[in-house]
Amino acid sequence: MEGKENGRKHYIDLMRGIAAILVVIQHTLVTGTDSMAGVFVSWFHNPVFFIASGILLYGSLGRQEETGTLRLCLRQILSLLVPFIVWNIIDGLICLALNKPLFSLASNAAWFLAVVFFAHCFIITIRKVRSRAAILAVFALLLAGIAASSFIASFAAKVLTFTCIVYLGYNIESLRLSQKTCITVNLLLLAAFAAAAFLVIKQQFTVADGITSGYRLLVNMAAIILSASLMLFSMRNLYGLLAKIPITPALCFLGQYTMQLYLLPFPLCSLAGLFSGSPWLMFLISIFGSLLIGILIKDTIIDKILFRPARLFAKKH
Repeated sequence: MEGKENGRKHYIDLMRGIAAILVVIQHTLVTGTDSMAGVFVSWFHNPVFFIASGILLYGSLGRQEETGTLRLCLRQILSLLVPFIVWNIIDGLICLALNKPLFSLASNAAWFLAVVFFAHCFIITIRKVRSRAAILAVFALLLAGIAASSFIASFAAKVLTFTCIVYLGYNIESLRLSQKTCITVNLLLLAAFAAAAFLVIKQQFTVADGITSGYRLLVNMAAIILSASLMLFSMRNLYGLLAKIPITPALCFLGQYTMQLYLLPFPLCSLAGLFSGSPWLMFLISIFGSLLIGILIKDTIIDKILFRPARLFAKKH
């Protein structure tokens, strides 16, 4: 069972809740990507968000079949690029106030909004492509782009990699497989991930080593494989069982505030850092502080300006 209520897919909330916690763990407790733990944590969180983005985009476009491509892309500007600009300004002002180095547009907390924008516009443009051969051709082109860009740590590499993952999620949602097939594919995908993980552990590889060439491609592909496995075959088909675990509702609840959990920790931790540098304090502030703010401002004008400007626009017009 997927677990749906009022059209909401709770298995997506569950995965996003887990991914949000992993994001915070990586930026507070497993700082940086200079440890093996940082490598494996990074394999989970971002791909899950992008897979979920593709799944949700599929449903959104299904409800707007008659809407033109240009209009759909303009809505993506409101939904994604406006918050991207707003949060770059906020983070930049915080950096200046605290005499911290300024983030680049491709590396601060809001980078994923820009990447999702490009991915969504790409998919919106080619959404009429539905034959399996054509879809596989698109994937082949994206993978070729990832392979080429894997030699350069650039924003373009991020866009290509995560566009591929979003497109994977978009196409996953159209699949309807038998339970037996799901289990078989799930085991094969997990085996492939385990093999990749074994190779990384054996060679004592960390992200800090500078993931270039084949290694960058290996990490990216392993992340895609694992995320697709969890999202498509594990969470969707096992949600009925997972829903019985006491912590599941809490994780689903967190999954409804992933924008806040992704964007608010930097300003909150920057302020907290003036008084303490404890990683555990930063972790707790990132989770509970961001969640509390998200709950308090929900559906207010501040919420719409910072996180959902498309709703603000719709309300005005």
